[in-house]
Amino acid sequence: MIMKEKDFYTLEEIEDEFIGVKGTPKRDKYEADLNAFLIGEAIKQAREARNLTQEQQGEGRGGGGYTYPRQRDGRRSRRPSSA
Repeated sequence: MIMKEKDFYTLEEIEDEFIGVKGTPKRDKYEADLNAFLIGEAIKQAREARNLTQEQQGEGRGGGGYTYPRQRDGRRSRRPSSA
């Protein structure tokens, strides 16, 4: 489907056209990836505002410097719990 010519489109109209409507697997994955990215960016900005490295931030939350970048980047793999 090609979008009709008009002066402007909403973001949702563009997403519906090129990614798929809400509830479709492709759109759900897109939205999950976008949310993970935005959360990662918020974490990064908060860390940088405190002048911390990724390792320092990771140590401060009880984890290691190795798991933190994966979480910030939206990757879901984490170390197994030692519980």
